[in-house]
Amino acid sequence: MKLHNQVIVSLRDMLLIDGKKIVDVENNIEEVLPEWISKISSKILKEELEHYLSDIRSHQKEMKDCEKNDSSIPDEYNSRIVKAYLDEANDKLSACADAKIFDAYLIYAIQAINHYKINIYGTLATYADSLGQQKTAEIYHKAMLDEKVSDMRLSNIAERNINVIATLTC
Repeated sequence: MKLHNQVIVSLRDMLLIDGKKIVDVENNIEEVLPEWISKISSKILKEELEHYLSDIRSHQKEMKDCEKNDSSIPDEYNSRIVKAYLDEANDKLSACADAKIFDAYLIYAIQAINHYKINIYGTLATYADSLGQQKTAEIYHKAMLDEKVSDMRLSNIAERNINVIATLTC
């Protein structure tokens, strides 16, 4: 997204702009995740991603408290990066001929997006903290920790279950 006539002059500007970016990221993931979940063959992975979807919805609700009205900041942000992640994931997922391989790749795809989100949430928490916006910092920090927990849980599911099963198809 090009910021039309937008000059970034402060950390507050960055907080507002990147706050809108993470909202867009979460909205895009929330849109695609139910379809992906419907195609999962692993019960444990399906349950974990349903929990992850619940976390995303919780983050979206909490972030509404962080939004500030400022006419100099665009109302919308279209994250090209998350769209690229999702496009690539959809291309590869549609090419998976085996359900076990689909599940294994899906974990990879979600973790790639998850790592991007950890970066954004951590940065936003730091910006908000630096600006003395403690409540906002806490919301972003909690979201970052939720993402880290999800990442760890997905890694454990991959290592102990999904990837083990997927290797049997080789």
